[in-house]
Amino acid sequence: MSEAPDRRVCPFVHDNDARCAQRFTLQRLGEVFHFCLGHPEECIVFCELTRHGQRIQRQRLAQAG
Repeated sequence: MSEAPDRRVCPFVHDNDARCAQRFTLQRLGEVFHFCLGHPEECIVFCELTRHGQRIQRQRLAQAG
């Protein structure tokens, strides 16, 4: 049985998106902890990727229906 994902961890953190990778430096480590491992809903990249995923899902549903 698998555990539910932790909503405090960004679901996109492992997707190798260049916009996310820019944050993974020692100088921006505080941002990683705040956004990627704490409050992803406050991150601009998270919001963009979430909206993009929702648009794709709506398009697929419209094509299937």
